[in-house]
Amino acid sequence: MKPYEQLSRDELIHEVRRRDQQLTEALSRDEERYRSLFMSMREGFFLSQVIFDEDGAPCDYLYLDVNPAFEKIAGIRREEILNRRMYEVQDAPSSVWLAIFKEVVTTGQPRQCCYFSDPYGKYFDIFAFRPAADQYAVLVGDVTERKLAEKAQRESEGRLRFFIEHAPANLAMFDRDMRYLFASRRWVDAAQLGDLEVTGLSHYDLFPKTTPHRRDAHRRGLAGEVVTCQEDLLVRNDGSEVWLSWEVHPWYDASGTVGGIFIFSEDITWRKQAEEALRTSEARYRDIVENQTEFVDRYLQGGILTFVNNSLAKLTGCNPEDLLGKSFYPFMHEEDRAQVVAAIESLSADNPFVVVENRVQLPDGLHWHQWKHCVLTDADGKVVEYQATGRDVTERKQMQDILIAHQNELRLANELLEQRVKERTVDLEAAIRAQESFSYSVSHDLRAPLRHINSFSSMVIEDFGDQVPAGAREYLQRICAASSRMGDLIDHLLELSRVTRAEIDPGQVDLSELASSTLRMFVETEPHRSADLMVEPGITVMGDQALLRQLLENLLGNAWKYTSQKQLARIEFGKAVVSGQETYFVKDNGAGFDMTYLSKLFKAFERLHGAEFEGVGIGLATAQRIIQRHGGSIWAEGVVDGGATFYFTLPVFF
Repeated sequence: MKPYEQLSRDELIHEVRRRDQQLTEALSRDEERYRSLFMSMREGFFLSQVIFDEDGAPCDYLYLDVNPAFEKIAGIRREEILNRRMYEVQDAPSSVWLAIFKEVVTTGQPRQCCYFSDPYGKYFDIFAFRPAADQYAVLVGDVTERKLAEKAQRESEGRLRFFIEHAPANLAMFDRDMRYLFASRRWVDAAQLGDLEVTGLSHYDLFPKTTPHRRDAHRRGLAGEVVTCQEDLLVRNDGSEVWLSWEVHPWYDASGTVGGIFIFSEDITWRKQAEEALRTSEARYRDIVENQTEFVDRYLQGGILTFVNNSLAKLTGCNPEDLLGKSFYPFMHEEDRAQVVAAIESLSADNPFVVVENRVQLPDGLHWHQWKHCVLTDADGKVVEYQATGRDVTERKQMQDILIAHQNELRLANELLEQRVKERTVDLEAAIRAQESFSYSVSHDLRAPLRHINSFSSMVIEDFGDQVPAGAREYLQRICAASSRMGDLIDHLLELSRVTRAEIDPGQVDLSELASSTLRMFVETEPHRSADLMVEPGITVMGDQALLRQLLENLLGNAWKYTSQKQLARIEFGKAVVSGQETYFVKDNGAGFDMTYLSKLFKAFERLHGAEFEGVGIGLATAQRIIQRHGGSIWAEGVVDGGATFYFTLPVFF
């Protein structure tokens, strides 16, 4: 081909057109390959035009092209995406998505990350880049299955680690180079490794004195063999000796290749010591059994004796050798034999022993014996023999007969006592009815004269007040006050009587709510008073709600009354533990009282304060009667001008 400078004009035009045609065809082929790749990609892809705000910052983008994979991932058809903005396609793009978009467009640097999309409920692996200054493209792949598989693998490994580390056994997992993958806490403790983190460490570096036969077992395990050892003496690094039984098991990776081994070991030192102790114990057992005072024998089905100790042989007057091979049933009283046979036949590995009492005919007469029969089983739980230990209880049986006779006499005495109690109860009920009738009569018959005295005295003062001398008017006022006070005394006496006779209706009672409502009532009655009131919440008891309400009204009423002269009254209701028992209390900072007069505090009409505090002296007596009706107790502590605290207890079950 001629150089360009030697070509004619027509030849040069022809050559330019030929080159342009080749370039067009090449671009067409590249576009076709790009489109084929674009349309067949498994990953989603979109190209967009960036939209900038007034300050030149990226704020949105317009979809220019998307591939089918992106349509599938987004769940939106191509025609619904193209030429639409991001905010038109996505109602609320995630903060991660927006941050990546702005970072890539602003910096021009590509960004790759994996994130979880809440709207789609999937994991996406994205690669975002800027093909041009005003374009934004993203390659996105659905990696949910991979992520879930990785998560499942991590959880599986976590469960395996947790199982091994907390397994109640000496258990460790190794790779093919005998490096620790996991080890249980008991393995680490048994190996005397303290708080050492063994993961990744070589077992042979930690235990260089590992014996050849153990190393060989490890090699066999790594070759796919299961190796066991029932007894193996291990000398630890500190020189101490332990007996172990152990097993080596291979474990396999996903390809089916042996990835390492598990080693399970059990300290059987105790078993070896127990075996030695058992041999010693058997010798001691025989010596003890032969010489103890209780009767001991072993036998087969049918009561055929295989062993008797000296005490039992001596009891029968025979040598031990003369009794072996014979049945002990003939020694029993014939009336007791069926019961003993049935008891022995009921024995099994699940019902290993039974205690029976029976009569035995001996050379010196009839005796009562108590026998404990039990089974002796082999390793499979099969009954191979029976053993019995017995003692003579003749004297006890005789005492029981005497006791039964005395019990019969006591039963007759109790029946007589119950009859007398019934008679006394009838008398008491009659007396209570008489008392109720008397109380009603006192209430009814005394109130009428008192009303007359009060009314006529008041009428004299009102109608003839100007004509009555001052001294006489004062006497009349005193008469009115005394009659009113006597009416109050009658009311309180009747209240005390009702508390004593009232039927108890037990149920769950919220003392905190009762205390709060009572204090609210006092505050509403005297709103001008300053008071700091504290009620512990959630105090519930079993009792009669009406009586317990009256109890708190009396105790809190006393606290309210005796703090009336304080600038700031403090009243508290709560609970505490006193002498190991749950106790409830009402505490105030009022006038208090002298503990010298404590014995008078709960007596009717006994008052420890003067006329500066109103009252008739019945409230605390009523409170004590309510607590006694509930089976509890009440007491108080006080200091003159230092306040008082009243404590009371209530039974848990009513």
